[in-house]
Amino acid sequence: MHKIFLSALLLCTFALTLSAQKIYLGPELGVNLSPVSETGGSQNYQLGVNAGLRADFVLNDKISIGTGIFYAQKQIGFDSTSVGSLTDEFGDLFDLLGAFGGVDLEGLNLDINQQIRGTVTGSFIEIPLLFNFREERINFSLGGYAAVLVGAESRATVEEDIPALSLINLDDLGPLGGFGSLLPQAQSTRNTVSNDKDAFQSFDYGLRGSIAYVTENNLSFTLAYRHGLQDYRTERPAESDFTPWKNLMFTVGYLWGLEKKAVVGN
Repeated sequence: MHKIFLSALLLCTFALTLSAQKIYLGPELGVNLSPVSETGGSQNYQLGVNAGLRADFVLNDKISIGTGIFYAQKQIGFDSTSVGSLTDEFGDLFDLLGAFGGVDLEGLNLDINQQIRGTVTGSFIEIPLLFNFREERINFSLGGYAAVLVGAESRATVEEDIPALSLINLDDLGPLGGFGSLLPQAQSTRNTVSNDKDAFQSFDYGLRGSIAYVTENNLSFTLAYRHGLQDYRTERPAESDFTPWKNLMFTVGYLWGLEKKAVVGN
């Protein structure tokens, strides 16, 4: 699907090149502001880079079509909880300790409570296709984008709480106490980092709208919003909410006008 989408964008760009009265090209640089978590009723954001080459195809004094190619960093937050069983993971060890009268599990809470909080940073090559309407120096844009994931980094904090292990005194196990070192801690926190992008969709697409102020010298200041139309994960857990990539974008750009040469027949 993503190959068809990108091919359609390239065909549109080629058609616009032929029909445009004037073409503007130039660099655009800015930041993406992505919501990643909520604390105390307020939203927390992270910054990412947005940079690339922009092209505008002018159809008349009011209307143009915008596109380009950009490198875009987007962030997304995740927070999940799960409950496992101590006997599922360490059943054989407890059977051994119980056989020698070392541990009595009756009445103990054997849950393994795990909470994972973190953020994913996705690096994309993105191509937008925007319908632009210009009113004096204000430019309004609405359209969509297609993006290919070229890199991802996932950072997480994993917290585990195992109530039963808070009640087991390894000193009471005597010579069997050494086996207790094979058990995890009753409470633990660890940080993880992964650059594996297989868990995330390799292709993203969505909607984009913006408003820009353009100076007399073709310097533009743009505020935009992107919203993806698919979940960022390749496999979304059944109990998890639909979560697309989405972010605000602030950019500064400059455009050079390229006059089209008329073709005169003999």
